[in-house]
Amino acid sequence: MTSRNKRRYTPSAGGMGVRVLVVILAFGCLSYAQETQPILQITSPASGSVVNPGQTISVIVKSLIAVPLTQVFVVGEGPIGFSDVVKSAPYQFSIAVPEKITNRRYLLTAFAITTTGEMVQSEPIAVDVERTDSPTKMTAEPPKLLFDSQGDQIPIRVFGSFSDGSFLDVTESSRIVYRSSG
Repeated sequence: MTSRNKRRYTPSAGGMGVRVLVVILAFGCLSYAQETQPILQITSPASGSVVNPGQTISVIVKSLIAVPLTQVFVVGEGPIGFSDVVKSAPYQFSIAVPEKITNRRYLLTAFAITTTGEMVQSEPIAVDVERTDSPTKMTAEPPKLLFDSQGDQIPIRVFGSFSDGSFLDVTESSRIVYRSSG
């Protein structure tokens, strides 16, 4: 597992470190059958759905085969964090999207523990977190890119100032379009 995967499931709030450890350890011990045939599926929201900062989203998880589950929960990438644990069907969750969050796609993955103690997971879905308003001003770091030769790459970060006084990273926003001027 890469260090990127380890960071993906770290919650922003304290007190959830035990769950993070369980999730990280589970990645290392999933069976081959698990990886090829998920037992769980997130049926709502649809992958690619647009959600707003501060919105509470309803997540529905379905078991794809008749395997008894003792606990089901959803892990959201980055600051979205963890859902509560549900111990019986229907597996429905309410997850609050933080108010101050970078506009970009975030992964949601459902996890469950079977009656035999095996941890299983769904295929992740992506939710696109976007504000409803547009920035009043945008700035880039660095403000200008000059390339020496074809194939050169320079990282860029784009920030948006919003009418409520927020200044947010919008580099990975699905509403940002990048274009070369030359």
